[in-house]
Amino acid sequence: MTLCPTRSAPCLAALLLLISTLVAATNVVEEPEGWGLNVQNLRRGIEKVDNYLESMVEFFGGYNGECQYRCKHGVPGAVPVPRKDYKAALPNGCGTSLMGVQALDGLDLGIPAMTKCCNQLDICYESCGASKNVCDARFRICLSSICTDLRKTLGFISKIDACETGAELLYKTVTSFGCKSFLNSQRASCYCEGEDKDEL
Repeated sequence: MTLCPTRSAPCLAALLLLISTLVAATNVVEEPEGWGLNVQNLRRGIEKVDNYLESMVEFFGGYNGECQYRCKHGVPGAVPVPRKDYKAALPNGCGTSLMGVQALDGLDLGIPAMTKCCNQLDICYESCGASKNVCDARFRICLSSICTDLRKTLGFISKIDACETGAELLYKTVTSFGCKSFLNSQRASCYCEGEDKDEL
């Protein structure tokens, strides 16, 4: 049986993290009275692996391709509701950071209307209870309308092709790698009954 049949980096990294956590957790205390410490260390190790895998799932698009924020802790069956004291961050145009690296600045084509579309996407992502698919679909429509307007006003094929290529690249980047940004925005703007903000 092969645990990572495709030998993909995320699978191998998760497997390595799991093995190292289990080894570290079992080598802490060997005395009989230290059994409780070993169990606590094992539990902490498993929680760390779970958090790591959760982050990887979020980064690569959610569960079964569905990127939707849900309440995990607190009252069973709780539904996210808007935080009363939440103030949305200022939209940042077509720039965002993926894993701490400024990723989309190079995709800002300097077309003000595209920046407007990106700002609308940021606002949609921060609306508690929003659907990422709906936000992304609106984003695509907004980008498409820019290129259509360019076609009507300018008529230059090369500019329109560049617009359509840039718009499609922006859209595909958001749909492929935007899950973590979406979930982080939802965590910030939503409250789940019985959860503390730190648990989110």
